Amino acid sequence: MCSSDLTAFNIIPDQARLKGTFRTLCTRTRRQMSETIEEVAAAAAAVHRCNAEWVMMQGYPMTINSPEAVRRVRDVIGKLFDDPDQLAEHSTRMGGEDFSFFLERVPGAFIWLGTRNPGQGIVYDHHHPCFDINEAAMANGVALLSGLALTEA
Repeated sequence: MCSSDLTAFNIIPDQARLKGTFRTLCTRTRRQMSETIEEVAAAAAAVHRCNAEWVMMQGYPMTINSPEAVRRVRDVIGKLFDDPDQLAEHSTRMGGEDFSFFLERVPGAFIWLGTRNPGQGIVYDHHHPCFDINEAAMANGVALLSGLALTEA
């Protein structure tokens, strides 16, 4: 085995590294995916008389809102805003969120505050470099968080 630093499209490397991510909506499925990926990698390597090493780094757990906290958020929105129908609930999202660690220990709700700027024309996602925040929406966020803080749980 040589360890050459030369790279080109037509050189067969002596080793390769694949990186990726997977997300699931169920802890059991997450375990199964990890086991399956390891098995498939080992089998593919064996077919080609190679070795495979599988390293999995744990990412964020699923963000699971407490039904009681969601009801509380809904109630506060209904009291504070003229059009509570603006509340859009998303039952599942595949994003990774560090707030999920808090929700594993304390019941709560992860709230998305709509901050897209409708006057922008093209609507860019908040991770896009051209995203332009609608600063007027921040007042709604402050009102909602204040209302939640002043309401008994």
